Amino acid sequence: MACVTAALAYVGWMLWRHRDELRASLADIAPGGMAAFLVLATLSIAVTTTYHAILLCEMVSGGLPRLRVCSAYAVGQIVRYLPGKVWGLFYEANVLGGRVNLGSITLSVLVQTVLGYAWATALAAAILLAAYTDTPALYLLLVPAACVLWLAHRIPWPRRFIAALPLLGKRFDMQQPSTGLGTVVSIRLSALLILNWMPFLAGWIFLLAGSHGPAEAVTYGAAYILASIATTALVIVPSGLVVREALFTWLGVAIGLPVADLLLYGVVVRLILTLADLLNAALFVVADWRDQRTAADQG
Repeated sequence: MACVTAALAYVGWMLWRHRDELRASLADIAPGGMAAFLVLATLSIAVTTTYHAILLCEMVSGGLPRLRVCSAYAVGQIVRYLPGKVWGLFYEANVLGGRVNLGSITLSVLVQTVLGYAWATALAAAILLAAYTDTPALYLLLVPAACVLWLAHRIPWPRRFIAALPLLGKRFDMQQPSTGLGTVVSIRLSALLILNWMPFLAGWIFLLAGSHGPAEAVTYGAAYILASIATTALVIVPSGLVVREALFTWLGVAIGLPVADLLLYGVVVRLILTLADLLNAALFVVADWRDQRTAADQG
């Protein structure tokens, strides 16, 4: 609660202080840009959902239906908005009850979070450093980072380490494979994580098209990614509510971005991402329902 209170105070103070600039920035928002951002953000979330389904199906035996896993995970991302992130895990376990235990779901989400955010941090840092130093060659650092990402999927010790955490391992009786994932699956999962943020960053270009160039728009997206990562630990706060916006504003100010734009687009992007979560869940629920209906008709 202290973090939320501090974030609310910070955002409220900045809103009041820059209220005149905010009115001017509102005129730069185009409905077409917001629509494009919504579509691209939904695509990014769909990539994340697909990654989770593939990883979980590879980590457990029993032939889990991937569309059912996608549907359960996507709706679980909506559930986390209510009391906090952890309830999404319980929802997914309940939907997939009898086929996979809560420990396996928790392990897959933790692996996804650690590897996904490690790559996202490297990507966002490369974008911000390249922009700040005007050195595009820094993007080349992402090549070895991508190789490390593939290796982390290919060998088993990252999952073993996470599964062996005292609190989680004892409480959830996690299942983890004794060998690494296959070469093809590791490449596929790594590619999904690498591509995951690309539509999201492209969405910022459309969203800020009326006031900022593509390069500057991408720096906004990179700052937002880092703010999202930093709020991941707040498991009891619904999707990092308010704290993410406060960190996004603070990071943007630190690299010289306009305060009014940071405040405005922090709120706009939060609303669009909420709609994108809903749209992603609806799409996978419908796809799962159609798949089950087709299977029932053929059976």
